[in-house]
Amino acid sequence: MKIKNCISALAIAIILCSCGNDEKLIEGDWIEIEKEFPYVEKNIFSFAGKTVHIQNFNFEYEYHNKRIRKGEFEIKGEDLVLRFGEESDTLEIKFDESGQPELSNNGIESFLRKIEHFKTNRQREFLNTILTESIFKFSDDTVRYEFSEGGKFYTDAIGRDFPTGQIWNIEEFKGELFLVIGYGFGPMMQLMSVDRDTIQLKFYSSENQKWKLHKVSRKHVIDPSLLTGEWVKEIKDEFDAEEILYISDSLLIKKTEDKTEEQRWILSKIGNVIVTMNPWKGERKPQWNLKRVTENELQIVRNLNVGLGEIEAVKFKKKK
Repeated sequence: MKIKNCISALAIAIILCSCGNDEKLIEGDWIEIEKEFPYVEKNIFSFAGKTVHIQNFNFEYEYHNKRIRKGEFEIKGEDLVLRFGEESDTLEIKFDESGQPELSNNGIESFLRKIEHFKTNRQREFLNTILTESIFKFSDDTVRYEFSEGGKFYTDAIGRDFPTGQIWNIEEFKGELFLVIGYGFGPMMQLMSVDRDTIQLKFYSSENQKWKLHKVSRKHVIDPSLLTGEWVKEIKDEFDAEEILYISDSLLIKKTEDKTEEQRWILSKIGNVIVTMNPWKGERKPQWNLKRVTENELQIVRNLNVGLGEIEAVKFKKKK
């Protein structure tokens, strides 16, 4: 009887010890990365003692008052139990051989990566100034990026991971700055350092985690006044649809056989991208890149269906 009691006590001690070790393993600050869609998740978990602090950087988060949540946690076997007042969430948690935690929440698999601390929060204003006054490209990329003062993100690439028209912002967590792009679908990159010409970022979803944004010179900027007027599409063959554009200094009206679309537009600082104003939050409009603009000819490249990679080159002649 004493032996059985002893074994039971030992088993309980082992379980308690295991839980304590797990809580120690998970202590600290972590960024959550969804395995299937690594750009989607923007959660940071901070575990200390028995408390948990979760911050969400999704601009369109369904419950805005839950962008920052504080509560308690405990690990029960393979469950991570999070409590926020009267609410509670239970996630399955596993630790790999190196002690890295992985989460499963209603079938969605994600992993946590430990956040490094660079203490860059004092550079927030400087970072914002550098971003908004310049055009950038990543180290080995030819695509150019613009971070406008209005919080919009533009690129001269079509069909890339970071689409034109998304919003961007600088977020802060415990003295760390994060550059966040998109309505929940763009990347979240942590600032490592910034100077007048280079911004070094850490992107936890990538195997090559250190990314650099380099300032680049602007190409020839198109005179927007050349765009104003009435333009008629050149018809390539009998299957090509007719299209007329009416462009003023702020409105673009696209007229086809079956419908008429009207939207506001601006010319990006990059210099060759027409940026349309989205009437609904999160709606992605087709991007138009200007290839050639003269008094009588307009050549563009545009995507027909956002996200599907269908691109066409079109020529217009100015109606006299």
